[in-house]
Amino acid sequence: MEWAEVRKPEPAAPEDEYLLDDDPSYGYEFPPELTEEEVAALRDGDVPPLRPVLPLEDEPSSATGRYLFPTERFRGEWRRHWARPLARYLATLALAVAGVIAVDRYVPGRYLTAARAGVPVLGGLIGLHVLFAWWAGRFVLTQKRVLLVGGLLRRRVSMAPLFRLTDLRFEQSTLGRVFNYGDFVLEGMGFLSRIRRVYTLPNPNELYLRIVEEMYEPEAVEARLRETI
Repeated sequence: MEWAEVRKPEPAAPEDEYLLDDDPSYGYEFPPELTEEEVAALRDGDVPPLRPVLPLEDEPSSATGRYLFPTERFRGEWRRHWARPLARYLATLALAVAGVIAVDRYVPGRYLTAARAGVPVLGGLIGLHVLFAWWAGRFVLTQKRVLLVGGLLRRRVSMAPLFRLTDLRFEQSTLGRVFNYGDFVLEGMGFLSRIRRVYTLPNPNELYLRIVEEMYEPEAVEARLRETI
């Protein structure tokens, strides 16, 4: 009896099986297949981005453009958060209530009517000044410096070069975390510098990343600008 007759036959390979070495895609990792629902979710923007980025503005407003050099690259400007005028409105209201109490107690009777009318008029003028001053104020960022523009009847412009900043941090109170605002502290400036501490700026997380990126990775900003063109 020959050996070929008693040897156990080897199982035949399926017709669709082939050698992996002959396959050009061997070792290639195919991308995962997505369902139509997953593709629709990605298209609709349901997946949050890895980092929220504030959009780059094209041109400064007329209120701040006059303080920039022609060769300076504008990176954005922001008003203070609405919590700043709200806090001043509450303080004005408290003063108005105290004023009415003081008028009733100390003003003579013949001047009482005029004094009572003067308190709300004065409070309204203060409220309008607070509103317009908040609207006109700006925090400005360029590739070289940050500016704080404020004041309505008396304009004030403060500036800090980015190369002088030794540290930058923002602080958020409980209300700041709820309503998304914070205070920025710029180390490296003088103790009495007006721009050393900037209060109630909106979107502090994104704004902090924007300033730090401008300080240490300006090429990333330029690359993002080229992508949007």
